[in-house]
Amino acid sequence: MVFVTRLKYLVTRHAPLVLCILTFTISHSLVAHKEERFIYPIFGLVLIALAYVWSLNRYDSKTKKVYRPAFWFVTLVVLPVACFVNSQAGEIEPAAIAEQELGQVAYIEHRSLFSISLIQFYFLRPPSQIFPVNAEDLTLGRAEAVLEKHPELKGAVFLTSETSVFDRLRSLAQQTSAHLRCGEARVATSLVDRLLYRLNPKHNQRRRPTLYILCGRQ
Repeated sequence: MVFVTRLKYLVTRHAPLVLCILTFTISHSLVAHKEERFIYPIFGLVLIALAYVWSLNRYDSKTKKVYRPAFWFVTLVVLPVACFVNSQAGEIEPAAIAEQELGQVAYIEHRSLFSISLIQFYFLRPPSQIFPVNAEDLTLGRAEAVLEKHPELKGAVFLTSETSVFDRLRSLAQQTSAHLRCGEARVATSLVDRLLYRLNPKHNQRRRPTLYILCGRQ
């Protein structure tokens, strides 16, 4: 809004640039699934357009008092935070950590984000498998039964994204059995996920936290 009076110069003097940005933005706005990488093709054009109207408005009082402080705050504070905070951690963190610490595992899950993930194929590496269970079947006995049938797996991961089941799953933390030793309960989430989920829980279901426990063979 600070540069609104100068936008007419951008439109009249650089119509092809504006047309490219608008065409790309409108067409991609119609796509149901959006990701940040979709804006890469026009990111440079947007920066050029912003720099142009900023230069035209550089002596305006609103630019000095409103835009510049906001620009530096976003650049020096918001941007570093956004770059170093995981997005949709509840969906991908359990599998990433399990792969790193245990290797191939059985995912004993109850309505977890990982089981319905749109990018599950990136993290579910055979012979790892997902075994959906009811909440009451999140037990060491269930995991042992699965691992008995799959000796090639190195352990099991219990996980759920249903907050009502968190207490039940936490009871398995640090537990041991004849063939399994479980670690601590971990919550996969991030600052960005928590913020977006609280703002709109209904439409940001993929930002929910996921509770998970890694259990290795003894």
